[in-house]
Order: sequence, then structure tokens, then C-alpha cells
Amino acid sequence: MIVSRDNLEQCRQIQQQMKESAQASNNDLPPIYKAEIVDSSDPTLQVASMKLAVLDYIGGHFDRHPGNFFISKGDDGRFKITGIDNDSAFAPPNTGAKEPTPESLIRVITPEIRELIRNIDPDRTVNALKGVIDRTAKGQESLDAVRDRIEKLKEHVKDMVPVPEDRLNAETAKKMTAITHGSYGDPLKEASAYSRKAIGNAKLHLADEAREKAKAAKPPENEKAESAKKEGTAAAQKTAK
Repeated sequence: MIVSRDNLEQCRQIQQQMKESAQASNNDLPPIYKAEIVDSSDPTLQVASMKLAVLDYIGGHFDRHPGNFFISKGDDGRFKITGIDNDSAFAPPNTGAKEPTPESLIRVITPEIRELIRNIDPDRTVNALKGVIDRTAKGQESLDAVRDRIEKLKEHVKDMVPVPEDRLNAETAKKMTAITHGSYGDPLKEASAYSRKAIGNAKLHLADEAREKAKAAKPPENEKAESAKKEGTAAAQKTAK
């Protein structure tokens, strides 16, 4: 679960409450509430997100969501994001997917990643892909789209001010995870949005549960009336004696 540093403690509390709720009701706890809570400001997580975002943009994969990438942590303590289910990559233009601009997708970059992008040779990249993408008219459209995206990406990063990895922090994470229009954001943004939704759903669930418990603890009005009636009768009988 990817959350901002400001929400770490609240998220831990909600996760614990959801675990207790599931245990009390003998229900299975959804996987999202079992997941490790990760601070989105982690520099290595941000770098991993940048790398996959660049690859997805060049390859035209604009359906990246928390269901088709994995976040793991190596023995060296660095996070890694691995994309899966890449069937929609290298589709020709105008196939229904809303293509983001480099500006909306890549908003923070390190000097190393910017240099890698600057050194991409569009011709060599397209030639290398010819053996992967079919050579029909549709395949040529896809190759032309790759070339066009590389050129746009190189133009975009040309004037970006890079941020060294050791200076990536909560502020750069906020910039990367900010809500923007478009069908796709970088993996960090997508994972953060999914986590925010899960936390929102958990709050609603816990609030409903609290109301049900309060309702169960409070006698219904007719039971209260019957109880009062019995108490009144008993008092009257006692007085009569």
C-alpha cells in the first residue's frame, strides 16, 4: 500500500482496525489491507516509477494500473517496479486509448534517467523493434508512433530541471502522485490513487460497523417502552402493598 508520509500513521491505524474487524466477523481480509505500507517519499521507489513510466510511454502502454505491476524490495533495500500484462503496448495510434503527454506523465526526473533519454537513438530503437512488431501497415504505424513518442520525450526532458536521487522526498512524491487528467499516470501515482481509494472504503466500512454496533447496543424503542411499562407496574404494585 503506497501512502504519503503525512498519512502513514493513519493508514497503519486503519489497517489494524480492518484486521480486527475481519477477525471479529470471521471474514477474509482483502489483500490490500494485508500489504506492507510503503512511504511514497522513498527515493528508490520514485526512481523505479520513473523508469517504468518512461518505458511505458515509449512503448505506448497506457493501461498501467495496480493490477499489472508488482512492487518489490531487493536485498540492497532498493524498490523495484515490474510491469506485467503488456498486451496493449505498441498499439498503433487512435485505438481508443487516451494517450497522455510526456508533461502529464513524467513530472520529476533524475539526472541519470534524463541522460538515458537524451541518448536514445530513435532510428536504432525502431530498427530493433522491427523484428518484434509485425511489418504490416499496422505495424509500421506502431513503429512510427514509437519514433514520434521518443522525439516528444526527448524534447520534454530537454528543459526539465533534474532532481538527484538523494534529494527525492515527500515533495517530489506529491508532484508525481498529484491527480491529473488522463487515462494513465506513472506507477507511483496509480498505486497511490488505489491506496487512497482503499483507505476511503475502509473508513466507510468501519463507520458502518460502528453504527451497527451502536444500534445493537441500544434497545429498540418498543423494548424500551415495554421495559418502562414493567417498571411502572412493579412500582405501582409495591406502592399498593
